[in-house]
Amino acid sequence: MQQFKAVRQALAAKQLDALLLPRSDAYLNEDLAPADERLRWLTGFTGSQGLAVLTRHRAALLVDGRYHEQAEQECGGVLEVLGDGDDALFAWLASAFPHGGVIGCDATLHSAAELARWQARARALRLELHALASNPLDACWLQRPSAPASPVVPQSLAWAGQGAADKLAQLTGRLRASGCCALWLPAPDMLAWLLNVRGQDIAIAPLPFSSGLLHCDGTLDWFIDEQRLQLPWDWLPPSVAIHPPEAAQQLWRLLAARECRKIWVDPALSTAASVKQLREAGCELHEAAHPLPLLRACKQPAELAGCREAHRLDGLALCRFLYQFDQQRASFLGQSELFVAAELEGHRQRSADYRGASFDTIAATGANGAMPHYLPKPGEAARLSRGQLLLIDSGGQYPQGTTDVTRVLPCGTPTARQRFLYTLVLRAHIALASSRFPRGTGGMTLDTIARQVMWREGLDYDHGTGHGVGSYLQVHEGPQRIARHASATPLQPGMVTSIEPGVYLPGELGIRIENLYEVVACAERPGYLEFRVLTLAPLEPTLIDRKALNAAELAWLQAYHVQVYQRLAADLEPEVASWLARQTGAAQSSAQR
Repeated sequence: MQQFKAVRQALAAKQLDALLLPRSDAYLNEDLAPADERLRWLTGFTGSQGLAVLTRHRAALLVDGRYHEQAEQECGGVLEVLGDGDDALFAWLASAFPHGGVIGCDATLHSAAELARWQARARALRLELHALASNPLDACWLQRPSAPASPVVPQSLAWAGQGAADKLAQLTGRLRASGCCALWLPAPDMLAWLLNVRGQDIAIAPLPFSSGLLHCDGTLDWFIDEQRLQLPWDWLPPSVAIHPPEAAQQLWRLLAARECRKIWVDPALSTAASVKQLREAGCELHEAAHPLPLLRACKQPAELAGCREAHRLDGLALCRFLYQFDQQRASFLGQSELFVAAELEGHRQRSADYRGASFDTIAATGANGAMPHYLPKPGEAARLSRGQLLLIDSGGQYPQGTTDVTRVLPCGTPTARQRFLYTLVLRAHIALASSRFPRGTGGMTLDTIARQVMWREGLDYDHGTGHGVGSYLQVHEGPQRIARHASATPLQPGMVTSIEPGVYLPGELGIRIENLYEVVACAERPGYLEFRVLTLAPLEPTLIDRKALNAAELAWLQAYHVQVYQRLAADLEPEVASWLARQTGAAQSSAQR
């Protein structure tokens, strides 16, 4: 590959034996602008997570379980595809450099915590891990897209639920209690939430790239190009001062010269480059978990109301698409996965509130569904054929909120095996969605509730069961997570999470059922929490073996479908509403009454 050749020459010029290249940017974002898709440019890998290791003679790509098959297909002939994790990385490096070596990494693309951890592991293997001030790859990427600079606009208080001044005061209170004089805000999603602003620097996430420094007197230095802000700025609190991004280091030096120079930084969320610059400026660092993500995760009543409205709008689009697919199934056969994604997008675009997809739509038919985060590509997308299953994982951005939903549809009469597997995944979903759990319960405990249904049949899935979701922000939001290796943050009232168990059979099919839920206090059992559904879209009746469901599972399914019908039917076209009644059993229930 020409890219490998060019980067290897750049490594040789810098006397480096290897380069570590994560899929990341200067803010450690998961969602990237085209200008930051370095990993894709170098390797051709299109997944949302990965780490490449390029040496003078070898190349490897480390990905998590969601992407292993996809990585093999996209670049397995060029790179060695490995599982992710520190152990896998350093085992490979030890084999590549048995007598030591010099490895470079871009300090702006790794968190301070990750780089410190890796440097310790490297020393044990007689490897030198150098934090580079610039990326050798950038000079080789001759047609690199320009950096984004979208306009910054205010988010309506009607959907934010809390003014920026109140949020600043709340966060300042946490800062003062720590004894620090300032708090480093390294990520765009932090500033977007804190100041109630949005942008479009990333196509699928309404974020303006920026960072900030909050002081214990309640003032905030916001590092962003002021030309991006719409005039007048009266929607910004007077305590906010705007500075160009490059002014951060100068302000850090001024802060270090004061009597109080202790700055709170989260090494897991801050780049290694920024933490190094803070130290070099003379600041004393207090390294601890950042207080903002938890404040943001426990959403305001207005945010939750907006989230429900966003899901109602999204549910209308989903039902219209599902109706179209059901009624025109024969005409969908032979069409590409990209055609399916475009049809669904067209239904979402009918809403005046729709602002775009919350992630690239996963439309995967047949064996492609076995790759959990497969993305169809022009010229390569598969075509729908009779007998296969179609998995569609999609979401929308609305000023009211962010959605994420997965449904599976049959491209013909489903087989007994397909119905068995779909029903099994549904039972795993219901097991967690209907659970009640004590306050303080973490995501690892909840993860097993869904997974144990699959385990009984000798099946499992190589991804988390649930992730947090932002409020007209990113579709993946922490700190909570429902997974085998979840964060220490327990689920709390006001959080929004997905529940999405699945089954994936390579070369055959993939099935995943995903709804979003809000975490609420259980009225019937003090001290306990439960889930309240947000997603409104019928489940596929022809894939459900109702005889395999117990009474409690049937009751959950009926209650969910009643809610879908009651929330959506009045705003659907008569023919779509009639179809929805049949899909959800509402027509049968009416006849019985």
